[in-house]
Amino acid sequence: ENVAEIIIGQLTEAQKKSTETINETRARSRNRVAQLAQKEDELYEHWSGGLLTKDAYTRHLERLKQDRQEIENRLASLENFDDDNIEE
Repeated sequence: ENVAEIIIGQLTEAQKKSTETINETRARSRNRVAQLAQKEDELYEHWSGGLLTKDAYTRHLERLKQDRQEIENRLASLENFDDDNIEE
C-alpha cells in the first residue's frame, strides 16, 4: 500500500509536469507565430520602402511562411492533444 502511494504520487507529479510542458510549448508556439507575422509585416515595409528587391522580398517571405506553417502545424497538434491521455 505504501509503495502504491509512492508510485501514484510520482505518476501524478509526472503528469503535472507533462501538462505544464505542453502548455508552455503551446504558449511559446503562439508567441513565435505572432513574431513571424510581425516579421512578415516588417519585410513588406522594407520592400515597399525600396530597401529590398522583389526577388529578395519573395525569397524571405517564402522562408517566413514556411517557418510559420511548420510552427502552426505543431501547434495544431498540441491544441488537439487531449491532456486526459497523460493522466490515463
